[in-house]
Amino acid sequence: MPSYNAPALRFHIGPSRFLRRGVMVMAVAGGLALLGWSWEGAPPSHTMWVGAALLWLACTGVALHFVRHLPQGILAWDGAAWSFEIPGQPLLVGQLRVHMDAQTHLLLSLRGEGRGVHWLWLERSMHGACWMDLRRAVYSRPRLDAGPAHLTDTS
Repeated sequence: MPSYNAPALRFHIGPSRFLRRGVMVMAVAGGLALLGWSWEGAPPSHTMWVGAALLWLACTGVALHFVRHLPQGILAWDGAAWSFEIPGQPLLVGQLRVHMDAQTHLLLSLRGEGRGVHWLWLERSMHGACWMDLRRAVYSRPRLDAGPAHLTDTS
């Protein structure tokens, strides 16, 4: 049975307009639902309404904070290991895990030794030229015979 290895690659991860728009749409929908609830059936207690509004604000703030602070850099696969280059920080080498695959969007985590977990949101629009190579690499097993591979920057 032939073995198909994913090519070495470098994938540029930038800011996500998709996630920002999604958070904003959900925030507006939640705010409208809160207003509708207050006009049509909220209990007379102002404390409960203020508590619900504060909860909505907190959830919106946490979601926006998460989206704004997703790391940006270069995710690299050399055939044997994953690494992540964040400008101004040491190279992170670790184990990649897929949490969500929506074909044109991926939610990944990269766990580095002693450096915690970095959550990565990748979109085809960030670097479409090597999207299929990236997807192949994400699901491939490391080559045991892989030495230092020549990584080509396909930006």
